[in-house]
Amino acid sequence: MSETLVIRLRAADEAPASWLIVDDNGACSGPVQSGPVADALGASQGRRVVLLVPGSEITLAEPELPVRGGARIAQAVPFALEEQLASDVEALHFAVGARPAGAAGTPVAVASRATLERWLAQCDAAGLELSAAYADTAAVPVAGAGCTLLLDGAQLYVRRADSLPYLLDAEPLGTALDLALPGPAADGEAGEHVTFYTSTAEYERHSDLIEGLRTRTATLQVKLLPDGPLPLLATQ
Repeated sequence: MSETLVIRLRAADEAPASWLIVDDNGACSGPVQSGPVADALGASQGRRVVLLVPGSEITLAEPELPVRGGARIAQAVPFALEEQLASDVEALHFAVGARPAGAAGTPVAVASRATLERWLAQCDAAGLELSAAYADTAAVPVAGAGCTLLLDGAQLYVRRADSLPYLLDAEPLGTALDLALPGPAADGEAGEHVTFYTSTAEYERHSDLIEGLRTRTATLQVKLLPDGPLPLLATQ
């Protein structure tokens, strides 16, 4: 059975990377490690290496493109998204995915070329050969037809099956939760089914706010992450 080394980078340059080994079934092997990216080299031997990059640095989109063919799509994407992006498209890298059968939009991930080159140079200097890179927002699991929330320090990850995942500033958390989970409709219709992931420390700090969601949701499952978010994200 083959294994994958999943390395997560953080937005702050001084923040350590973290990494974990998973097998083809998504089962984790060994504890989460953290430190300079170069320290992950030993764990990469004989394994596929996947990078999780900060979702705060990636724009995810699903534009409807009227053309077919890889080269023509790649040329059309920057123009299709130009009005949605604050930066000059010439300074951006566009990664175009395969459009799922029956879907109207084509998945696209957009990153600053300078930022992407910095990440790749960091891994190259460490001797790591990457197989793929994903926004960590895209690795948040989907909870059926409900909503998944992941509280990771100062960020709240939000994901639903029928929309693109996104990040909110979690300071203050109450405001972020109000944005992520609008209240039930005036006619008394129940709210969403929500799965809330967080560390033990964050749960203890925000338990009143988190448990208070039970009055605004159809159901609430709180799942604690004793080793942080990486084991959850890596298995996806």
